[in-house]
Amino acid sequence: MELQNTNVVAKHKKPLFFQSMHFRRGLGNTLIYILLGVMAVVWMFPIIWLMAQSFRAPVYSYTINPSGQMVITASNLGFTPIRPNHWWGYIFPEKWSLDNYYLLFT
Repeated sequence: MELQNTNVVAKHKKPLFFQSMHFRRGLGNTLIYILLGVMAVVWMFPIIWLMAQSFRAPVYSYTINPSGQMVITASNLGFTPIRPNHWWGYIFPEKWSLDNYYLLFT
């Protein structure tokens, strides 16, 4: 004689909200839009950084040539000094200027 126990295996049921196609589609779309938003920030950051750097005030160096005249040279090769512990000074200029565009177009 065999004993049959019907309560041995409990069936695993998903919660009701996972069974809804509307919920799964909404969750998928939400995750995709979050990923796209993060990717947009990653792709746009270099462009915004370049635009901000174009407004950085140039570093002026003063030299005296052999004839005794003072020559003023503007260069962005040596960025304006950045104070320690201020990392945003590297990302966004501390001194804003249009001198770079003036030097570019003259």
